[in-house]
Amino acid sequence: MQQHAEPDRAYLDMLDAVTFQPVFIMGDHRSGTTILYKILGASGCFNIVTAYHIVNYRELLYNHVHGRVDAAKDELRQLFRAREVKDRVFDRMAVDPDLPEEYGFLFSTGYRQQLTAENLATLVELCKKIQVTSGPSKPLLLKNPWDYFLNFTYVKQAFPTSKFVFIHRNPVDVVSSQLHAIRSSLAEKNEYVALIGAWYRDLFHKPMRRQMARALFSRRFNLGLRVVTRHVARGADYYLAHIADLPQDDVLSIRYEDLCAAPDATIHAILDWLHLDDGGAVDYAALVQKREAPRQAEVAANSRLIYRRMKPYFESFGYDVA
Repeated sequence: MQQHAEPDRAYLDMLDAVTFQPVFIMGDHRSGTTILYKILGASGCFNIVTAYHIVNYRELLYNHVHGRVDAAKDELRQLFRAREVKDRVFDRMAVDPDLPEEYGFLFSTGYRQQLTAENLATLVELCKKIQVTSGPSKPLLLKNPWDYFLNFTYVKQAFPTSKFVFIHRNPVDVVSSQLHAIRSSLAEKNEYVALIGAWYRDLFHKPMRRQMARALFSRRFNLGLRVVTRHVARGADYYLAHIADLPQDDVLSIRYEDLCAAPDATIHAILDWLHLDDGGAVDYAALVQKREAPRQAEVAANSRLIYRRMKPYFESFGYDVA
């Protein structure tokens, strides 16, 4: 990686005439956005954001112009090895410079890494850099679960021509998986997340704040369950209240469970909707490994309470507490 703070600065005029067609994957954390992003990226129909783009954001154009992309990715692999980073820990997703990643890690907005008017230019610049260095003819596939949470209407305003693929999952499983991921990330430092997330990196320099966060998501008095259930419920409520605000021709909804049960049919339905052709050469079923992780104990014990809190959402997508 280049040592100069802004290696790309001399090449930003390359972006002046660049356009892109964004397709956003929208869904809550742990609803299946990562696996959907990975599989759609494997279709070859999209440009995507990767770990390389996040870590090397300030030198993407420089590396492209000077033929350093492969070398920079090798340096990043070496950095992963030096820090003994093999996977993302909480979901065992293998880590590599080409790992599909969330654009929100570029934002300095704290742990809630949402798109705002203040950081919109950063995302636009990232998108243009990727189009220049990855191929301008493909649509750009993007994901950032924080922008599903109370924010997708703003994303549509910011990118009026964008398309949205919403992915839904049984809220009981979303709550359970979020609890697991949060507790795992707070119990000990996740070197991969620390590398790409400034807010998380800072958390481990502030022991008192980390201890407060661990207490907030603890099992005592079902405190963590309450916090996470409230978050998931607010996202579900916002979805139901505002999905009709989006042009329906620009929206497609799928379920995580259907993606896992019939990956080829689900992915081809998305590609057909976007008028894209993968050539029929990809075996999407081989890319899906559904994890049957047991639900957190307090989630299983309180599943009916979660159902009652989000009953309209459960019913909208045919979910129950089983």
